[in-house]
Amino acid sequence: MFCDLTDLGCALEYEYDFDNKWKHTISVVDREVATTHFTCTDGSGKEVAENVGGAEEWKILKEAYHATDPTQAQKQSIHWYEDHADNGDRDGLKHGREYKWAKGAVNRALRDAGL
Repeated sequence: MFCDLTDLGCALEYEYDFDNKWKHTISVVDREVATTHFTCTDGSGKEVAENVGGAEEWKILKEAYHATDPTQAQKQSIHWYEDHADNGDRDGLKHGREYKWAKGAVNRALRDAGL
């Protein structure tokens, strides 16, 4: 961390899953009243499917949901995500669901982790 996270505009970048090179950036865009625990106030995008392979594979999976006439490989990817991915979603990623984000679920996970 090379900046003071109390400063607006500060950003923290970290890499998760070194095999697949997932890079995440957390930016300080606003401040709330201080609490004794972490609270997520905003975000966007559905959580990435565990074991999808990497950023490019996640992009390919989302593109499969937008295909007018999905290929066999795209159909297999959709089936995997809806029925076999550890954190998949039986409702899939159509109709903007790839942008769905649940602030309450994120904050419950933070609380459950003792943060």
